[in-house]
Amino acid sequence: MSSKFDEDVDHLSSAINKLRSERVALVFCASAQRLSTLYTAFCAETDWRPQSDLAEILRTTWQAVKTQNVISLTPRTLAVILEGTPDADAHDSILTVPAQDYCICLESAVRCVLGNPKVCSQSIDANLEAIRVLLSYKLTGFIDFPDTDEFHQATEQVRSDERYKSEIERIRIDIQDAGNEPFTYTIVEAVRQRAIAAQWSFDRLGVLCRNYDDSGPETRSERGNLAK
Repeated sequence: MSSKFDEDVDHLSSAINKLRSERVALVFCASAQRLSTLYTAFCAETDWRPQSDLAEILRTTWQAVKTQNVISLTPRTLAVILEGTPDADAHDSILTVPAQDYCICLESAVRCVLGNPKVCSQSIDANLEAIRVLLSYKLTGFIDFPDTDEFHQATEQVRSDERYKSEIERIRIDIQDAGNEPFTYTIVEAVRQRAIAAQWSFDRLGVLCRNYDDSGPETRSERGNLAK
């Protein structure tokens, strides 16, 4: 991850670290909700079939954040999420990264609900990485940027994209709402509904992701992995 992307994560980290554990859970629930459609797309594209329904875990976690009743979530839940997390070495789809990030956000939300946040920079970066990677590939043909002058311009191209900036703004608003007093059911439900409305789709990203490889983008007629 380039230093400019690091700066974006650091700003979010500074704000998130001021929140109590259950408030942080709200932020990660919202991020997982927005990424959930990309996880579903990954499962459909790769025939990935986790033994447990991670969508149900997300619904349960939302409910736990609303009610502060964590009885349905246990340390075993974390193991189930791990089992549902795809291995990047086993899949050649670019959707593997968003799928992993969905799982990281979901795991982080559950940890926070259980009172064991363990929220590290990787967890916070997962809020942005999925969108960054897909836009990077769409705009430049690369999924990450080496620390060279040639790619600094490409980094700024992604960071200035409205879709990337809008995701940062959504997270910022989620953090702001999570810090509201009193922390009510109404606030949590408003954040949830907003996240559902902002779920990512290929249409919104302007990218199709089938048959990804590391050679960079090709034309739609040649391989069909980028939208016109």
